[in-house]
Amino acid sequence: MFAFSTFIIAGLLSRRNLAEHKRWMILSAVAISDAGFGRIWQMGIKHTLPGAFGWWLQYFWGITLILIAMLAWDWFRHKRVMGSVVWGAAVLWGGEVATTVLNFTPAWKSLMVELVRAWGYTG
Repeated sequence: MFAFSTFIIAGLLSRRNLAEHKRWMILSAVAISDAGFGRIWQMGIKHTLPGAFGWWLQYFWGITLILIAMLAWDWFRHKRVMGSVVWGAAVLWGGEVATTVLNFTPAWKSLMVELVRAWGYTG
């Protein structure tokens, strides 16, 4: 949600530059698409590689493909990559790495279990 709101704000601020604006808006949609790609993987492929890379691949494969496509489009069409795509890819891939690392950290998992218990959620 951090990336989504950041990209929306950047898109609104860059409305006068149509190319940048469009890329920020596409990046904002990409930022919230990981749940859908994760569901496609779980319902269609039904096989997960073990470890952190397998978990990352299961949830973030679609975002990576879209970002690579955006980078390639800019490179082949305009012979340069626009700054919005570079920054957007950096934010999204950085968030993916942080999420994957935190997911496999025992201290993070115990902290989240305690947080859920504090809310009173019992499942």
